[in-house]
Amino acid sequence: MLRSLKLSLSQPKIQEHYPDECPKLNKANRTSGDGGSVEKANENVKRTTRAFVVNAKEAAYMPDVIACTFRINDVYAKNLFDSGANQSVIDYELCKLLKEPLVKLDKPYLVETANGDLFKINEVLVNCKITLFKYNIHVKFLPMTFVGFDAIIGLDWLATNQACILCDTKSIEVSIPTERKLIIKGHKPTNHVGIIPMIKAINCLNKGCLAYLILLTTDYQEKKKLEEVLIIVYYTDVFPDELSGLPSD
Repeated sequence: MLRSLKLSLSQPKIQEHYPDECPKLNKANRTSGDGGSVEKANENVKRTTRAFVVNAKEAAYMPDVIACTFRINDVYAKNLFDSGANQSVIDYELCKLLKEPLVKLDKPYLVETANGDLFKINEVLVNCKITLFKYNIHVKFLPMTFVGFDAIIGLDWLATNQACILCDTKSIEVSIPTERKLIIKGHKPTNHVGIIPMIKAINCLNKGCLAYLILLTTDYQEKKKLEEVLIIVYYTDVFPDELSGLPSD
């Protein structure tokens, strides 16, 4: 039995539908010559909610998703909290960096993209943790290929950790056993790069904020002329003009 997972990969102009309603799939099933078994399989497909994959700029303007950067197994990643995704998914490229074994699923997921392509997910990444401030919280991912983010935290993780997305403040509340609430602020739209003083930057680093150190170099250097070189000390001529060179032994 297949479990269906519906995905819309940044193509809103294409009409969305569930796998058991897919015209391409139904057409292929009708021509397969085994209509009875196909109808029975479609009845057993469990419908699930949608998972939208958008880029970071689009997510910053969407009130019901939270985009932020944190570590997954000590690897920094761009993540999206989305209650519309019923399962948490991770991009294959990041999955390789985590170097964690994949576990085969008893019941694979049938994934439909917005352009109508269908494929199965037969494996799951179970030994993962996300680091939020000083807390490590367990999460499991379905590996697949998508763009825009490295991982999408879906409803399965949100429900397990009693998390709530606050649309008005672009933040998310997560219940921690030792704390009342853990507040995670998402990325907000901005049109300029803010400049902060060094003291504030140090305070942000002490709190665990992500920082980038950029070193800019250039290969182009204008050659100086001999008369432009500064003279530090004048020395007497070792080889006067009338001396052609070193004396012979």
